[in-house]
Amino acid sequence: MNGIPNRTDEIYNTGVFVEKAHISPDETASANAKAFNGIPHLSRAMNTNDPTIALVGDSHAQHLFAGLDVHYKLTTENLFQFDACTPMNVNLVESDKIFDCSQNAEEVFGYISKSKTIHTVILSWYGQMMFSGGRYNQKTYRSVRFKDNPIIRNNEEIYIEGLKRTIEYLEQAGKKVILVLDNPDLGFNPLNDLRPVSFFYSDSDKKGVLPVSDYKKYTSLYKSRIYMMLREFPGTKVFDPSQFLCDSIYCYGIKDGKLLYFDPDHLTYDGSVFLGRNFPY
Repeated sequence: MNGIPNRTDEIYNTGVFVEKAHISPDETASANAKAFNGIPHLSRAMNTNDPTIALVGDSHAQHLFAGLDVHYKLTTENLFQFDACTPMNVNLVESDKIFDCSQNAEEVFGYISKSKTIHTVILSWYGQMMFSGGRYNQKTYRSVRFKDNPIIRNNEEIYIEGLKRTIEYLEQAGKKVILVLDNPDLGFNPLNDLRPVSFFYSDSDKKGVLPVSDYKKYTSLYKSRIYMMLREFPGTKVFDPSQFLCDSIYCYGIKDGKLLYFDPDHLTYDGSVFLGRNFPY
């Protein structure tokens, strides 16, 4: 119960234990969202004015909200965050049944397309996972197919085509699109590198970092396919978090004494605000 003498206390006293690393629920933003009764899958809202910017995606959209909230509070915009675990406006099926995420996304995008005040849509999700299974080639989404063209069985093709259709849909509805590429998946929890005793340190002698060469190795195809597809959409903006979370040598889970990630691929509040302050749109 008391832990290792002088060790467990040290972890708690530094204020970086996992409970304090996660982004706490924004009670104000959640309450603001509840004021808009009937809007599908609305999770958080900056204020109770009409929405102007929609942030759509999974947990990788959720962890950006705090930073974008800081960013847009300097403007007259009102940011809404919608939960749509695969934010692509296409009908996907899994084992011949409608994929739950597709149904959610259809409802969210249907609302956004009809909104007279939302002018910009920010798409952010764990796209690398759907594209290729992610850093560790996990099998999530491996059985997902297009309902209208199930013959396409390659995950990469489904991802790129689905993203293309979504951007087309939003642009036809008169919306500007900002695509957020995946932030680096570190492959380890940098929080463990701050613990005085841990069996889960990262391999690097420099704690809390991933060699940028490793990051580029597993994302090169993902990024190249996206940028190639985006040639058809010159109006679509791209935000690449790696430009700020990485330098020429490392990608950082800990930087300038601050914990930027609370697990291998999700940002802390500090990490979110760091990206928000560098968000150019």
